[in-house]
Amino acid sequence: WLVFCLFFAIIVVMSLVQESGDTLSAIEVSGMNMVVMLLIGMIASATMVIPGISGSLVLMIIGYYYGLINTLRSFFEAVRHVDMANIMNGLVLLVPFGIGVLLGGALISKLIEYLFHHYASLTYSAILGLVIASPIAIILNTTALNDLSRPSAMLLLLSGLILGILAFFMTYYLGQAETSSDL
Repeated sequence: WLVFCLFFAIIVVMSLVQESGDTLSAIEVSGMNMVVMLLIGMIASATMVIPGISGSLVLMIIGYYYGLINTLRSFFEAVRHVDMANIMNGLVLLVPFGIGVLLGGALISKLIEYLFHHYASLTYSAILGLVIASPIAIILNTTALNDLSRPSAMLLLLSGLILGILAFFMTYYLGQAETSSDL
């Protein structure tokens, strides 16, 4: 329970205290931002390995989602216009990001394998805490609550609830079918 609560709290607190200055512009070229892009790449790849974690959400929570998207957009725009100065600026940031993705994927997959092997219950608890906190983080970091002021808000809530229950039962049924076929 402690591990579940800790990881749940990490996501919720990070969502609440994130900087409101998530930039809509591309990330500036600097030595520090190159290191940050390496770390962001590692985090992004970790979210691909950890079951049930959204990479976009994590990048949004830590405040780099839009900056990374706009850096990529600027780079591809520079490639399209054959603007060598901006291509090089993009590469200075995107190469460390790519190295971070590769390095993070290798390191996190080994770490997750180790944790599942030696601390399976704690690892599942941590992942469950992250997954259950994710909808809260999405609501806090998007304009999802603005839809509740629309006249069709009750219909949206009801359809979401029905789809959630349907997804739960489908997942449960498929899990049971897999378990019985393994026997």
